[in-house]
Amino acid sequence: MKHLNLSRSPGFPRAGRAARRGGRGFTLLELLVVIAIIAILAALLLPALSKAKERAQRATDLSNSRQILMATHLYAGDSGDFLPRPGWSLPSACWAYGAPFPYALGQSAPTYAAFYPGQLAAVATGQLFPYLKAATLFMCPGDRPNARFYERGMYISSYVWNGAVTSYDRQSDRTHRVGEFRPTGILQWESDETFPATFNNCANYPYEGFTRRHGGRPTGDMSQSTSSKATVGTFDGGAKQMSAKDLYQMTGGQAAFPLGPPWPANLPNDLWCNPASRTGTPSGF
Repeated sequence: MKHLNLSRSPGFPRAGRAARRGGRGFTLLELLVVIAIIAILAALLLPALSKAKERAQRATDLSNSRQILMATHLYAGDSGDFLPRPGWSLPSACWAYGAPFPYALGQSAPTYAAFYPGQLAAVATGQLFPYLKAATLFMCPGDRPNARFYERGMYISSYVWNGAVTSYDRQSDRTHRVGEFRPTGILQWESDETFPATFNNCANYPYEGFTRRHGGRPTGDMSQSTSSKATVGTFDGGAKQMSAKDLYQMTGGQAAFPLGPPWPANLPNDLWCNPASRTGTPSGF
């Protein structure tokens, strides 16, 4: 009796042929085409992801500022309308932290590691902390530790307050009342991360600079940058974003501390808003 060899039948695929078909890999050309497609998709998606991340950071900054300003009004309501202290390195509590505050002495990651825990602990005794209960509200999510960050004396806040709260008097514990300021006056802003000395005590003069990390180059020309935005908080409790150029023009420009810049025209304005001075500029309290 003959046995049928089905593998040799015209309608039955040969085992060797099937194995060769099943084990066939990509050719070099096909791999290159796939890699090129992935690269094109990545190039299209990365800018969109970057913009989404930037929008999220700006939204967080606006939320942080609104919460800080709301806490400021609650504090003032409990304190006869007087504002918290802006800072100025005095041995007294201020809006962001209590005293004594361990200012960092050094410019390195080990210095940060040594001083940051003590600074964070001081936040819990700051004047606004009872109303906020969260130290994270003082930091912009895009303000990350790097070489310039480690050069700061104060690590716990991306935001600084306008020294107009004390008439720019760096020796006084006294502050003005909320009602003494115009509602649109700027109380708080994001300081210049390229100039670590501005992160020393949570209070600044307006001419000490503003961030350019949102929508612009951090090292870009502040006097010309319209694309970069800094989040600012106003005395009426609001928050908004302004370009570095617009803020720079209100300051009159930058100058080496403590000389100050040439004063801009049409003073006072929303940055130079010291209520004890006719022009809004520094004066005795």
